[in-house]
Amino acid sequence: SMNEEPRFTGLRFQVLAELLQDLRQRRGGGELLVVEIGVFVGQLSKFILQSTDFVRLVGVDPYLGDDGTFPGHFSRDLHPEIAFHQAASIYESFGERAMLLPTTSSEVAGSLANHTVDAVFIDGCHLYSCVKTDFQTWMPKLRNDAEVLVAGHDFSPQWPGVVQAVHEERTGQRDV
Repeated sequence: SMNEEPRFTGLRFQVLAELLQDLRQRRGGGELLVVEIGVFVGQLSKFILQSTDFVRLVGVDPYLGDDGTFPGHFSRDLHPEIAFHQAASIYESFGERAMLLPTTSSEVAGSLANHTVDAVFIDGCHLYSCVKTDFQTWMPKLRNDAEVLVAGHDFSPQWPGVVQAVHEERTGQRDV
């Protein structure tokens, strides 16, 4: 359980759930289509699906693992196939509310119409070029007729590419 895995717990899970609840409330209810880029073993996915019954979640992760973009030491300690199977079992337990797609962010975005996504959580490859591409790929997918949410993880000096891409994206953009 998450209580036995302290490295997966944290305020960020609860903050994201509360942001999604606030977004739904401000929009007057209804279902939210949320895309999580970078699922790994699925702990955040599980928390969001358990704590927000109005979310339909699409998880995206190519499960490469050997390109150095898996978090921390997991590139060495956890084979991508094991991470995928752990996440897949979580997603399957939520039935139609959750869909895990083991492919790239760009491939998934290509199959979704523009202006259909309510929220995106970017936590995939942390290299500058990857984060920049995720922004370019997913911003057009966000609804343009309602308030939306863009969030992510690892906005810190440890990941300068993430910080740079976020700052560039935020310059001159609409509030999201």
